[in-house]
Amino acid sequence: MTVNGTNTAIAGATVSASGAAGVFTVTTGSRGTYAMSLPAGGYNVTASAPGYTAANLPATIMAGTTSVLNFALNTTVATTGTISGTVTDGVTGAAIAGAQLSTATGGYTAVTDSAGGYLINEVTAGSYTLTASAEGYDSLALPVTVQTGAVTTVDFTLAAQAPAVGIISLTASPELVSEGEGTVSLDAVITGTPFSFSWSQVSGPKVPLTAISSTSAVVDVSLLEVAAEADLVFRLELDGSMAGEVVVSVQPLNMTPVLGPNVQIGGSSTAVARFQFSGAEWCLFNIGTELNATPVGMVKGPVYKVILPEFAFGIEIVSYNGGVYALVANGVSGITVVDITDPTLMSVVSSTPVNYYLENVTFTETGGSILPGNIMSSSAAPVADIASDGTNLFIADNKFGIHKTSLANLFNQALEADGTLFIDSEVCTVQYAGEQAWGGPITLKLVNEKLFAAMGVLGLGVFDPLSLEQVARYNLYTDEARTEDFFGAMAITQAVGSDPLTGDLFLDDFTGMPDYRQVNYEITEIMKGTAPDAPTPWADLERTGKWYYEALDVDVEVLDGRAIAFIAYSLGGVIAVDVTGYEGATASNFLTAPFLGYFPAVPVNGPYATESMPASLLPYEGAGMLKESGVTGVEINGNQVYLTDHFAGLVILDNAATPDTSWHGAAPPYNNDTDGIPDNNVPDFEDITSYDMSPWDPLDNESLPRCFYEAPSLLATRELNGHGYTLQLM
Repeated sequence: MTVNGTNTAIAGATVSASGAAGVFTVTTGSRGTYAMSLPAGGYNVTASAPGYTAANLPATIMAGTTSVLNFALNTTVATTGTISGTVTDGVTGAAIAGAQLSTATGGYTAVTDSAGGYLINEVTAGSYTLTASAEGYDSLALPVTVQTGAVTTVDFTLAAQAPAVGIISLTASPELVSEGEGTVSLDAVITGTPFSFSWSQVSGPKVPLTAISSTSAVVDVSLLEVAAEADLVFRLELDGSMAGEVVVSVQPLNMTPVLGPNVQIGGSSTAVARFQFSGAEWCLFNIGTELNATPVGMVKGPVYKVILPEFAFGIEIVSYNGGVYALVANGVSGITVVDITDPTLMSVVSSTPVNYYLENVTFTETGGSILPGNIMSSSAAPVADIASDGTNLFIADNKFGIHKTSLANLFNQALEADGTLFIDSEVCTVQYAGEQAWGGPITLKLVNEKLFAAMGVLGLGVFDPLSLEQVARYNLYTDEARTEDFFGAMAITQAVGSDPLTGDLFLDDFTGMPDYRQVNYEITEIMKGTAPDAPTPWADLERTGKWYYEALDVDVEVLDGRAIAFIAYSLGGVIAVDVTGYEGATASNFLTAPFLGYFPAVPVNGPYATESMPASLLPYEGAGMLKESGVTGVEINGNQVYLTDHFAGLVILDNAATPDTSWHGAAPPYNNDTDGIPDNNVPDFEDITSYDMSPWDPLDNESLPRCFYEAPSLLATRELNGHGYTLQLM
């Protein structure tokens, strides 16, 4: 083997013969010669050596003969070069280790060593753009020209990135003030340098706010007066996108009771209960997962607390074996038992989950297919509330219905095989039409040996505690005599479809609500065009209407010889129904309570689309605020109804005994259709005719409707802000 055009031998070259018999390889000697013994046959022979271009020749080997195959290789012409250099900090000059180097074309890369140096070999000669990047630095791209056989040096000095604009913390000092106390300092710790900033108050009674800088503002509360505890919420926004909020709590100086009794309002609480300890009135309330106990009085007392495994939804106080305990409805954690025998030494005794199992469920999925024979089950039922008669325990399971067990089972930890609480009996209250169940109980209340349950869109249910049979109901959605609600004069029996052969309406036989057949009809026929003009009561209820027909709480009182149930109906307001005779109602002698009267909730008032300008600062549809609004709690005291409205705060209504004759404005009917478009329900009070829903102050975009300042309303505090108000008369 020689160099092409010369007699110079190439030593150490590799010769490889590849054929059917295999691959055979030898290396040339000092004189460039080679020899190999091969089986007869055809081969492809390759000769290669460093610095030379490889060559290929065919060869046919005959048995018993010697074949000569000489190679003359061409010298390889160099076409590559090398790039080297360093990457350093542009300010300190320190080496940057681990920086990434890469060319925009060719795929050449390198990483700097501990000294910041790098080396890229075998780079084809030509022009490139070389980029250096490192964490915490701005990337830098430089041009580079690589020459054959040469080393090109390219050094990078990188600039450190400016820290991103962000808010680390936002605090108020002090966080708790009394009305008229002076000023509050708002202080922020931020990163980076914002191009713009703004301080604003987003909720609570308006107070002067002075912005000093992107990290400081001052609030003047010296002239603030409040009727009850209130939260002022302030917002800092940087560069129009990064934002944070801080809350300042304000307490009134004068806590003289309004119209008689003290009222405990849970601004950020979802569960409140009262009990006696050492001859004094005490209150239990939660703030998130924190259970607090404090004595009730005109002066703030000490607060004792324990941490619950989850958010609290209801509290029942019971006595058992000489102790006093709070049974907490703790969502999917089940029932948490807290020993409050001495509330200054509260302790969690146990947390016991509850299961549910529901079979043969038929519903229509979102594509329109009817799915029969489904099983719905869980070993972590969402416990929404509990009630006890001192022996038995009734459990509101929002995904199933009502479970019944004994206090002994709970305290002695009688468990099922899956570790959940042993249940003696239960009743399923939910109905499936679409994929989401309706009618899971939200609150329970024992009244005169009957169990009253607020059941969401299935309204009010009354049950026999012994058999758990339902014996009475009221459902605002199916009440066709009532027209002052979200669907106006819609009659559900006229709106749903029917079986073309039998004429059977697509309604559940027991609840009277649209069933899975109606869902199938709306999806497969109305929405897909074969019956485009038919109404869609199920879809309308699921999209928006359910927030107006959600029963959340109930209280019952006998007034002037009538038993009246007052239902907190979220955006439907507070509804009064006549349940006279409920004590004797049975499953066969079923009571459907007639409607008596109502008072509206603060309405949803605003645009269709998220981020478009609302008509007021009250909740609006596009931002998903429907589920957070309306009347959430109700209590009766004498001839007055105390209720909590998400945006009106504490509201007191007079003439509870005569809602059928006394609950209306001074001169009905009122025309509250502000745009002349029937049933578009934005604002959502257009079907209300008994009350004046125009703003009390047209120039104040936070003004409540006029009816909140007129009979039968005696009080609307409005300063109470937050989610999930609870109410407890002390």
